[in-house]
Amino acid sequence: MLILKAVSLLALIIALPPVAASAQGPVWVGNDFYNTGNFSYGGNWQNGTLPTWSSSNSLIFTENRNANVTGLVYDLGWNAVDDIKWAASFPVARTLSSSNGNGIDFRVR
Repeated sequence: MLILKAVSLLALIIALPPVAASAQGPVWVGNDFYNTGNFSYGGNWQNGTLPTWSSSNSLIFTENRNANVTGLVYDLGWNAVDDIKWAASFPVARTLSSSNGNGIDFRVR
């Protein structure tokens, strides 16, 4: 009976979807339906969700799915971040700007 339970548990574990490794930080995918490039639009972020900010996270730009967006606009108020990283997979150069007194505070090491 114990062996049957162990086999059933193992089958359940194998059937579950893999758990993602700990994220390095918010990941930009640039899928902006409105062509604004705004950080406040959830569609620009991995999984369609605005990131949770933390000074120990890095902003990671991996792709820009919407070719109509030529600039990235930080429009979320002040937030702390560790680094901004442009992955080798990011297709083209983009300007990162801020609006209305918003900004990013980089962590001091």
